[in-house]
Amino acid sequence: ADLYNINGNRSSSIWDIEPLTTMLGPIYPNPFNSVTTLHIELSEADTLSVFVIDNNNEKVCDIVNNESFDMGVHSLLLNMSDCITNRSSNYYRLIVDFGSYECFQNMEYYIP
Repeated sequence: ADLYNINGNRSSSIWDIEPLTTMLGPIYPNPFNSVTTLHIELSEADTLSVFVIDNNNEKVCDIVNNESFDMGVHSLLLNMSDCITNRSSNYYRLIVDFGSYECFQNMEYYIP
């Protein structure tokens, strides 16, 4: 199944890529040291909240809090060293709240 509409032509260097689905891409690398990039694809404009919780289901970091995003592919930077003051765990969960549903990924953070 197709995941994107790609608008453009072979003679143009500008392509318009429209995601057909809304999704959170894989966290890579995972495990990671301090910084990783999150990839989110939106098939339509939406308001998102993106945050990290620990093993106790307590929020340790807000990456995006109820912000509007246009349709398309977005990259967000996650710097765990800015988020975590009490480093009692290496295991965390990234949550993306799309409004009508949430998705998550488990992640392993190597403490430097």
